[in-house]
Amino acid sequence: MNSAGSDLPSDASSSAVPAGAGDGPSVLPKRSVAALVAAGALVLVVVASVLTFGVVRPPQLDRITQGPPVAGAVAWTQWEGERMCVMTAAPDGEVTSVRCDRDYADLIAWTDEGIIIRRWSGSGSEVVIDPVSGQVIESRAIPEDAEPIYPGAITSYHEDGMLIVEDLHTGDELWRISIASVYGVHGGTASPDGRWIAAGDSARRLLVFDRESDAGPRVWATDVDPGWMVVWQGAETTEPVG
Repeated sequence: MNSAGSDLPSDASSSAVPAGAGDGPSVLPKRSVAALVAAGALVLVVVASVLTFGVVRPPQLDRITQGPPVAGAVAWTQWEGERMCVMTAAPDGEVTSVRCDRDYADLIAWTDEGIIIRRWSGSGSEVVIDPVSGQVIESRAIPEDAEPIYPGAITSYHEDGMLIVEDLHTGDELWRISIASVYGVHGGTASPDGRWIAAGDSARRLLVFDRESDAGPRVWATDVDPGWMVVWQGAETTEPVG
């Protein structure tokens, strides 16, 4: 876009208004046309930035490998086109797409059985998936006494230009950063040992908070969309942790 005006002549004489044209429509100098085109391109870039990050870039954070190792792997679901995929992230940050289906599903747990999801199409079913092969191990009816899902281990809000992230169960402040309100962190889930909290942010990243550190979160994975629901290996989301 920056070269939009490069093919237009820049001769100063081209800006003159032809004689006798005073009563007709005004003619823009070609340099003015080039300037307008360049300005339009700049506006498009600004608009794209606003739509993506609200003028500001997401905060630069350390990677998952730059600090103490986390307690285990996590899983979540996200849409990939018209299919919902079960995704996992290993402690070293490796992300794997385990299985994709067209049915909407809630991620419930990652137990010794496998990754458990609930599909709501038809009469509904609870499906156990092998976390390595992605194969369905078992499909069964959703239990009649199925508990509601609790996706929140943290709460976040903006105040006086600051994003503040707090532990939902203890009230402790986990992170405070000066950033525009277009950036946010979703409610995360705690690891089985209670130390770690995994949560997605509005920049399509998976973050991890260490309850034993005030260093702020690290980036576990990028270009992902974990949203509100992340489950740890060995934990269930049907029970609040904290």
